[in-house]
Amino acid sequence: MVEDKNNSNDMAESQSNEPSLDQIFDPETPRMARWVIKYSGGIVKDERQASYVLIGFVVLAIIFSLFMFFNQNKTPDVRLEDFKNREQFIP
Repeated sequence: MVEDKNNSNDMAESQSNEPSLDQIFDPETPRMARWVIKYSGGIVKDERQASYVLIGFVVLAIIFSLFMFFNQNKTPDVRLEDFKNREQFIP
């Protein structure tokens, strides 16, 4: 019976050696930062680096949005002479 108690203690110790998410991350770490750290493949190691990655993503998204917004009116001009049936376009 003494051996059974020791075996159950060994199992509890082996399970407690694996860190849970609460032990890895500070409870006050934002979820987005946790997500970046978790899915970065080991590149992002702490909350500060995750914050920089998120800020960089936001900056890139804003630049892309501004590029799309200001570039939308720069479509190539199409001349009326280029159409075969141009009578349909003349009022």
